[in-house]
Amino acid sequence: EQIVERQDELDSDADKVSSGFVRIYRGYFVFDEMSPMEKLFGLNDKAALKTTVERSSVALMFRENELYFNGIQGFLINNGYVGIVLFAIFVIWMWRKNNLVGRCILMMLCSLLFVASLFFTHTMLLYLVISFMMKYQRSNCKSSLICLHF
Repeated sequence: EQIVERQDELDSDADKVSSGFVRIYRGYFVFDEMSPMEKLFGLNDKAALKTTVERSSVALMFRENELYFNGIQGFLINNGYVGIVLFAIFVIWMWRKNNLVGRCILMMLCSLLFVASLFFTHTMLLYLVISFMMKYQRSNCKSSLICLHF
């Protein structure tokens, strides 16, 4: 019942301020304000990013010196389409020839990137390192059944 009551927080109406809107949608409005070249390669200058935030339709939702974006929005804003494509290629490379644990960890990371600010954080690194270790372990296994050594 409590979860159903919070359903209206996921509404994409920019006039409505809710934690769900801030986590899921707000950064896309900022990304929309960027120039085509910035959208392609990203915007890594904090001063320029603050100017872009001030121009956006959701500028009033940002507190002073706050630049919260979820992981995917962070990739888009800081690295552009090029960065998100390179990250997707990296995730696909990690997925291939990985074991079940490594794949599950990658799926969890990708899911969390849509709702949490994990862009280049310790948590993101932890997920990637564990998944890489599972991939490395699998490539070192001599038998195709079960490999119990690390």
